[in-house]
This record gives sequence, C-alpha cells and structure tokens, in this order.
Amino acid sequence: MDLALKRPNDFFELLVEENGDFTTRYTRDGAFYLSPYDEGEMALVTSNGDFVLGTNGEPIFVPENFKDIKFSESGEVIVTNNDNTEESLGQLQLVQVLRPQLLQATGENQFALPDLEQLNLLDEEVYQVVEGEEGLIQQMALEMSNVDTATEMTELLTAQRSYQFNAKSISIADQMAGLISNLR
Repeated sequence: MDLALKRPNDFFELLVEENGDFTTRYTRDGAFYLSPYDEGEMALVTSNGDFVLGTNGEPIFVPENFKDIKFSESGEVIVTNNDNTEESLGQLQLVQVLRPQLLQATGENQFALPDLEQLNLLDEEVYQVVEGEEGLIQQMALEMSNVDTATEMTELLTAQRSYQFNAKSISIADQMAGLISNLR
C-alpha cells in the first residue's frame, strides 16, 4: 500500500474532515491503509484516516473480500477477487501543482491552497489534474526525506563551536576592559 510519486510537484488528492466540513488537501505521503468503512467495504485512507480521492472526486472503496490489491504506474487501483478475477476500482486523483510556493502546510504531511480568488488567480494557473499517465507512481516504495543526517550534524557541531568561540572572545574582552580600568 506504499506509493511513491516519481515527478516533483505531483500530489495525491485527499478529502479531509475539519470541524464537520470536508475540504481538499494534497500530500506526497503515499503510505496508505485500508480502513473499515461500511458493511462489506473498506476505504483507502492515509495514516490519519483521511480519504484518498479517485478521479471521480469520490473516495476509493475496496470490497472486503478481496485477495490482492495493486496499483498501476498510472494510479489505477486493481483488486484480485477470491475467484482470481481482476477488477478496477478506479484511478487515484493526482494533481500537479504549477506554483508550489502557494502551498500552505497544514500538518500531517498535508498541504492546502489559499483562496485563489483573493490572489486573482485561476485554478489552471496554480494546479492541473494529471491524466492517467504511465510511470508516475511506483508501488512498494516511499519518498525519502531530503535531509542528510551526517551533513546536518556537522553543521550543528560547527555552529556550536562558533558560538563557544564567540562567547569566549566576549569574556576575554570583558576581562581586558576590567584590567585597563584598574590600571587608571
């Protein structure tokens, strides 16, 4: 159920409930799960339980009695039933954000777009729906963090040593000023 997006600025579209209202969010976090929803159905959700949307704008639902589930490189959700027949349940909704600087972090690896009318922008100037192109999704992979731990630790140590050096130089300058005032 782990999916990685291969192109930058591509996002999965989610349906998130906030204060009783449903709103659209975007994420690159492809760690998806199946959650019991209704009798005989399970919903494809994020780790928070937010619905993953399909191209029809509706959440993706999977029948409980499936044998296997897989995702094509274009985002099509295919289940194998107990009688070994394959069934397509729809396609994941992917969005390419043309102006990623407008995305606002909302937490939990999710992003929202501001009110585009206030910015005098049209939807098509900010994002576009990605039609089912092959090679956009890789199954059984997750996007890695862009942080190099070794580099960050080296920079942290350098910053600490610089701070210690500056603190020591200020201390020595204070001592020298004290000596000079005592000589007068």
